[in-house]
Amino acid sequence: MFNTSQAKQLQKDLQQNNEDKEKWFLQYNLGKSQIGKLEQQISILSSKIQTRENENNAMKKEIEGLKRELKVLTQNMSSNETKLNKALEENEKNKTLLKNQKKGEKDLKEGHKKQIQELSLTVQQIEKHKNELIHGFKKQLQLIDNLKKQKAHLETFNLAQIAEAEFMKILDWKGEP
Repeated sequence: MFNTSQAKQLQKDLQQNNEDKEKWFLQYNLGKSQIGKLEQQISILSSKIQTRENENNAMKKEIEGLKRELKVLTQNMSSNETKLNKALEENEKNKTLLKNQKKGEKDLKEGHKKQIQELSLTVQQIEKHKNELIHGFKKQLQLIDNLKKQKAHLETFNLAQIAEAEFMKILDWKGEP
């Protein structure tokens, strides 16, 4: 049936197939272990990717929160800038008003000082006039006293003349009989 050369050839092929089988079995086992390692690496990388995605999502949420916070802060800053500008304008108005009031106060003080000087001069003139009036009143009082004394002297003189005339009548009356 089979001849030896064919049998040898079949043995040789069988041996070659066994060697190939072992070789392929070793490669299969190596491939399987490499696949296991790669699957393990894939699993590790998948978990790392999942962790990174979770971190990425958390960061996206944090970024969104920060964007909202930045928007609120920007609005607040804009509002504060507007308030600051209004306050600065009000401050400038107040400075101008204060400057004008100080100038007005200075003018008013100078006006009061001038009025005080004028009033002091008027008071001095009134004092002088008062002193002159008092001096005049004293002279008038002296004149009145002198006139009263003169009147009293005149009345005394008149009474004396009347008394003398009466006395003379009495003397003349006694001398006639």
